[in-house]
Amino acid sequence: MSDIVIPHTQLVDYIPHRGPNLMPDTVWLAPDLQSSRSETTILPDDPRGRDCFWRLGADGMRYWNEPFLGELVALTGVPMLTEALNKEGKVAVFSAISKAEAPLPAPFHATLLGQAYITRSRSGFSQFNATLSVDGEVVYRAEVMSGSAAMADIVGGERSAQSPLAAGEALAPFPWKPSAMTFIDRILSDDGKTLSLGYRYPETHPFVPGHFPEGPLMMGVTQWMAVADGLSLLLQRRGQSSGEFCGQGSLTRADGTEVASARGLRLQLDQGIARCLELRRIMFREVVRPGDELIINVSLED
Repeated sequence: MSDIVIPHTQLVDYIPHRGPNLMPDTVWLAPDLQSSRSETTILPDDPRGRDCFWRLGADGMRYWNEPFLGELVALTGVPMLTEALNKEGKVAVFSAISKAEAPLPAPFHATLLGQAYITRSRSGFSQFNATLSVDGEVVYRAEVMSGSAAMADIVGGERSAQSPLAAGEALAPFPWKPSAMTFIDRILSDDGKTLSLGYRYPETHPFVPGHFPEGPLMMGVTQWMAVADGLSLLLQRRGQSSGEFCGQGSLTRADGTEVASARGLRLQLDQGIARCLELRRIMFREVVRPGDELIINVSLED
């Protein structure tokens, strides 16, 4: 049997993403639903609004901002799960990304070819391994763990009552990526080891309409990016502008409830511009809705 071909116009039947969040151009599903492939090319002035996932390199060229490659491999793999989840009235919700590596920078306007295959499926969770390549060279690989949730629960969920964060010291967006793609907005404290930052996920963020239209949630990979942003700022405040560094971070609510935690995040700084090289693991524990405020605590690993 031939692979099932899913152009982006039909991908809306497989995943709840819309607008720029519907990242791949085409996904191919194996008949046994155990493997999948994708192809993605984002050209300047992309008509689907996807021309926002980049960062600058020290050479002035645009490259994929590595956490968004994590979203792209996730969307390569999710269609493998859709048929089974539809029977339960559920959608995929990511619980973890592990062993993420970006051995080479991915030129932003290059064609990315993705591959994914399921390695484990039990007790309501599915794990798949995935890679992305450009011109035959791997630019990203990771393990993705997916749980599930009823869309009705996502749509019906409301923001929990939260204490507002302190105003702190306001931060400007990083100049080497689109301003909306900086996921820290204030400094709360710095004790010399741990830098504590704040972020409010705005109702006007460009990802709100597409993730998801019926029940907006902050993307998990943008929580990864919040930790990367925090580590970049920590290193900047410590006078570092080049080299490789490894750090960790967590996202919590004002009451201490943990939203996400990341370990083994290795960054490369080049003229102050950060590139994510590796991520040992990030765990997602709670959903974040537009208007929610988060505390991001980051530190360097010993």
